Amino acid sequence: MNDDNLTTSSDNLENIKGIGEDYAKALNAIGVRSFADLARYDTPEELHRALLEQDHTRVSLGRIQSGDWIGQARELVAIQENDAEQISLAEEAETEAIPENGPDEKPWRQHAGFSIFFDYLPDQNGEQTWQTRVRWKTKTYHDESGDEENFPGFEPSLWSNWILEQAELPGVTEFPLEPALEESSAPSLTEAPVEAPSAPEETRIEIMEVKVVEIGPTSGIPEKQLEAQVRFQLTGPDAEQIVNAGTPFRLEIHTVNAENEASSLVASGRGKLQTEVFKYTHSQQFPMPEVGRYEIHCITLLLPPGQMVAFQAGPILNIVP
Repeated sequence: MNDDNLTTSSDNLENIKGIGEDYAKALNAIGVRSFADLARYDTPEELHRALLEQDHTRVSLGRIQSGDWIGQARELVAIQENDAEQISLAEEAETEAIPENGPDEKPWRQHAGFSIFFDYLPDQNGEQTWQTRVRWKTKTYHDESGDEENFPGFEPSLWSNWILEQAELPGVTEFPLEPALEESSAPSLTEAPVEAPSAPEETRIEIMEVKVVEIGPTSGIPEKQLEAQVRFQLTGPDAEQIVNAGTPFRLEIHTVNAENEASSLVASGRGKLQTEVFKYTHSQQFPMPEVGRYEIHCITLLLPPGQMVAFQAGPILNIVP
């Protein structure tokens, strides 16, 4: 097993496709309680042997290999480390003032500071519920006190006015309901300048088709598998800039049980956009669900600098004995 410098914590191992409650308990029994613990294993064979010898649990080697348990764990560790870094940078930005003065000028003193986050929460049907979260600290001369406010959606006329009210800027006495977008020249301070975020419909990612086919068993995959083939594209005025930047993307496949509406993440993968390529086909394999009726939900996310989400519901799967 490769120890590297991975940190250990307690994670929900069932977030890895192919690992259910029983397998999660077996992994816990051999000391695997986090994504980092699982990522330390060098090969599927080593993990298979550890489960068999230490817990007497027989897990198909083909299931571990085809599900790429170790690879998924390493992806999740990378995401955790990236999230921790972003939080650290945000906290530093809240507490540190950036000096803009020259050697002969007096230092600037912070009057108010705000951090804005656009969060979404998928529901059981894969729909996104959005909120705008504004973290703010105000007090003169950096004698700061913290507070946070949540707003539904990301409509700037709500949180921008709230920011201006909290900041109590000298000379700002009115707070318009909407930003003044028709002015050809830069507005003065008393006009409360607010720049609205780019409308998501201008440049967007679209899922054009989701197909599910049956594959296996083969020599490398001893059990039947399903494969979701997802076609998506990027359109809009900034599409060329985003693809030429090699923007990373993440694709998730969920199944929703038609009987009890239980949702399960069954496959996930990632890749990078390619220069001058705007249409993509990405395939993800996942284990055959139990007998029942399911709807496939697909989510495609563009990571920074793209920061876009596309969702597609369907097709319907009927799994029979």
